[in-house]
Amino acid sequence: MDIIILNIKALLKKNKLTQAEFAEMIDKTPQTVFNYFSGRSKLDVDTLYLMAESLNVDIREFFDTNINSSSQTKHSIKQSQKGTGNIINTGNFNQDKYNKVEIKLKREVESLKKDLKQLKTEVKGLEKEVELKDRIIGLLEK
Repeated sequence: MDIIILNIKALLKKNKLTQAEFAEMIDKTPQTVFNYFSGRSKLDVDTLYLMAESLNVDIREFFDTNINSSSQTKHSIKQSQKGTGNIINTGNFNQDKYNKVEIKLKREVESLKKDLKQLKTEVKGLEKEVELKDRIIGLLEK
């Protein structure tokens, strides 16, 4: 079994989640998750990011050989590192791609912060406009 799947299963167990509950969290069918876990279907990077986000962990935790401590799990990890049954070749995981996605997300967050600041400024302007209109209406009613 692949190290990624072992770590995801460990995280599910830690969070007391079933595969069916996890499938619902990532908007997949239970059969699809079963296929991922059994090696019948390959995981893509987007799905891995979605899984990490759903489990509230950094995606790099899926590649960590220290998450599980049982000897059976360690044996499975060693086997997956040798290349038997790999769903994703963890040795070739592209850290650069991860960094680019992280940079892209940070830029998007900064852009959203700027948009929020602009909207707050616009709201303040509208509030002042409403205040002026209320004053005018008050003066006209006198």
